[in-house]
Amino acid sequence: HELSRYLLPPLPSCKPEKDGPTLEGLKSSLSFLDIGPANVTFPLWSFVFLAPLTTLISPMPNFVLYLQGISGTFKSTLAILANSHFGNFKNIQGLSNFSDTPGNLEYRAFILKDVPMIVDDFHPASTRKNADSMESTAQKLIRSYSNRTGRSRLNSDSSDRGHYEPRGLCIMTAEEMPALESTLARLCIVNVEANAIDRAKLSKLQSESELLPFAMAAYIGWLKNNMENILADFPTLFRDFRAAAATESQHKKLPEQTAFLAYGLHLATAFYKDC
Repeated sequence: HELSRYLLPPLPSCKPEKDGPTLEGLKSSLSFLDIGPANVTFPLWSFVFLAPLTTLISPMPNFVLYLQGISGTFKSTLAILANSHFGNFKNIQGLSNFSDTPGNLEYRAFILKDVPMIVDDFHPASTRKNADSMESTAQKLIRSYSNRTGRSRLNSDSSDRGHYEPRGLCIMTAEEMPALESTLARLCIVNVEANAIDRAKLSKLQSESELLPFAMAAYIGWLKNNMENILADFPTLFRDFRAAAATESQHKKLPEQTAFLAYGLHLATAFYKDC
C-alpha cells in the first residue's frame, strides 16, 4: 500500500497559532458535531478521539461502531470524514468492504494500529451465496474486534505461523443488521435516519477535510505530553463511566461501550479546553 499519502503532518504544539492550520483544523473537527443529530455525530466523533489510545489502555475497546441506515443517508460519507482525521481520504476508493476476503480484512485490522478501519457497505445481496459470504465475513470480523483475537496459522512444517489480531478500531457501514444476537451485542449501533444529515454543513466539512489531520496531529502531540496522567486516570474514569451507564434491563456489554465512548469524549474535550 502507498501509505505515505496517508501520513499525518508533523506534530505541532497543542497551543495553536492564530489563523494557522491547526486552529482551523480544530474548528473543522468540532464542526463535525453540527452536521447531524447528536445521537449520530457524538458517538462517531468520540470514537475518532478514542482510536489513538486503542492499544495503550486496558481493557482495550471491544466493540465495532456500526453506522446503519437505508441507502442515501450519507453513512459512508460520515465514516470517511471521521477517517479523514487520520489522512487524505476523499471517497471509498481503497477502503475495505464486505467483498474483501476475510484474510485481507484480518491483515488490515492488524496493520491499522490505533486508527479506525472502515469496512463499507453491508447490504442486501442478490444471491443467497453472496448474502452468506457477507454474513460470515461480518461475523468473523466483529468477533475478532470484540475478542481482540486472530486466527492461528501453521507453516508447511507445522510450526506456528502466528496470527493477526485487530490493533485499532472498526467502523462498519450497513443497510442491514447481522443475524446472530450475540454478534449484535458486540456492536454500538448508530442509526442514521433519512434526511438526518445537514447536506450544506456536510459539504462544507468535506471541502475542508484536508484540515482535519492537523487537529488529530495536535491531539496526538497532546496525548504524548500527558500520557502518564492519562494512563493513570483511565481505570478509575472507565469504572465511573461504566457504572453511570449501567441499568438492569440492558445487555451487559452496553455500559462498557458507553464508557469507552464517554472516555473518548472526555479526552477530546480536555484536549480542546487545553488548546
